[in-house]
Amino acid sequence: MRHKTPVSPSASWMSGRELTEPERKAFRRSKARLVFGVMTVVLGSLLAFSLLVEQAQKEHPLTRVQYHDNGAVKLKAIYLSGVTHGLWQRWYKNGQLMESGHFFNGRPDGCWAHYYATGDVAKHACYDQGLYEGHVVSYRKNGTVRHSRFYQKGKMTPVTPFYYPLLANNTL
Repeated sequence: MRHKTPVSPSASWMSGRELTEPERKAFRRSKARLVFGVMTVVLGSLLAFSLLVEQAQKEHPLTRVQYHDNGAVKLKAIYLSGVTHGLWQRWYKNGQLMESGHFFNGRPDGCWAHYYATGDVAKHACYDQGLYEGHVVSYRKNGTVRHSRFYQKGKMTPVTPFYYPLLANNTL
């Protein structure tokens, strides 16, 4: 049996004859096939587009910039495959750098510098895969050392020399 091309309701109206029940069913099926076909093409296109975007993000870093309410830069970060990877910097509202360092696959890596809003150094720390590694020094706002510690794989080493120099008024 040959497949008949369904007659549309408008064609039957124009010819003046009523569609038979098999013709109505065939028309509904062809309409459903058309809708399904269009949906398949649209969804396939969306999937292909999302795969292209994902591939582009893996191959090309994306720089994200956030701003404070006053328009000053708040954050600059580089993302690769959706995670922070590369230079990461954050600023105070007054435009002074707050902290600067690098991420590797979403974890702090390498040496970082942290600053007070005045621009004075607050802390120097080095990281290895997100964990403290080596010498970490924190400073008071007046520039004196608050504490100095040594780390291995994120844990303070037992031989860490603690010293808390006294301020001029003999306080810590």
